[in-house]
Amino acid sequence: MRFSYLFFLMLLGATSMAARAEPVIEKVNITSDGHIEIYGSGFSAKKNVEPLYWFDFTPRPKSLSRNFLDLSKLDGKSITQLVDGIDNKVLSFDAQVGSAWGPSSGLEFNSDKLYINLRRFYDFQITDAERWSSSGGLNLKVIRLWAGFSQPNINNIYVGYQGKEGVTSGRIVGEYTDKKTNWLGRSAPHKGFEWVNEELIYKTSDIDTANGVFQYIQNGKFANSEGEMNRTSERPLRYKMLFLDQVSNYNKAKPLEVFYDDIYIDETYHRVVLTDSASSDRYSRAVIQIPVEWRDDYIKARLRDVSKNAVYLYVFDESNQSNKKGIRVCPRCPVPPATN
Repeated sequence: MRFSYLFFLMLLGATSMAARAEPVIEKVNITSDGHIEIYGSGFSAKKNVEPLYWFDFTPRPKSLSRNFLDLSKLDGKSITQLVDGIDNKVLSFDAQVGSAWGPSSGLEFNSDKLYINLRRFYDFQITDAERWSSSGGLNLKVIRLWAGFSQPNINNIYVGYQGKEGVTSGRIVGEYTDKKTNWLGRSAPHKGFEWVNEELIYKTSDIDTANGVFQYIQNGKFANSEGEMNRTSERPLRYKMLFLDQVSNYNKAKPLEVFYDDIYIDETYHRVVLTDSASSDRYSRAVIQIPVEWRDDYIKARLRDVSKNAVYLYVFDESNQSNKKGIRVCPRCPVPPATN
């Protein structure tokens, strides 16, 4: 098990982990209307069953998300046909003009925690010098949280890359509150021209204490991780706005095109995912399932992306604990012949 993953588990609370057992899945049922029912114990109660934000850019009822994306207000962004391995509807966005939710209209949240899961495709290489400005290269903040935009409350943290420093230039920086830079290096290189499954797990820090979490996960690989200090006595407000792909040092006419799909954001760590691994800390893809009911002993979710290949089911509780061994779910696999 990797160091960053071990550190991450310890940081998320040895006390709470000792207080409750990991989720136990006792029974799984696939319904005829495309849902998965999970019976067991230790799932912990989820106050808001639906996520804070969910969109896969295909038509759907508004009831499936508390922040349903209004397609008439995309502000220069568009839904386009592009096969991404799951469906053919994705969001196309020119990152040079702001961020995925607009330069001044990030997604608001009100919590000490966030879980983010999305698929993203950069239609450029960050190392392409033709895209660098005279100020020294393309500066790309791929995920950024803000507490405020003016003094004395200005404060933010981000995962970012600098074009002239190469694809392994990734860093996590808590501006104004944390003196160190958390270098991601080869644990999370910038990838162009391919679909990447990204996750981020955030927890705010105590004031003047480096016990916050900003864990970036790329295709199931946990990036280098250290405790983050994102609140101080001088800047005590916690983050409240989320942006994707904020860009600086770019003044070219050529677009910085990014495609998004399956954006899932929640203010808790509760989640149901299918992966390609029987081990909870070794996988290349975490396909989120959309909950419609959630109790401590029962979950019902919209079933997504189940292929003929073996997939493994995990339930994460409020403390980010999951069943350590995945439950194999493969409803489309051939049924073995009955034997007498």
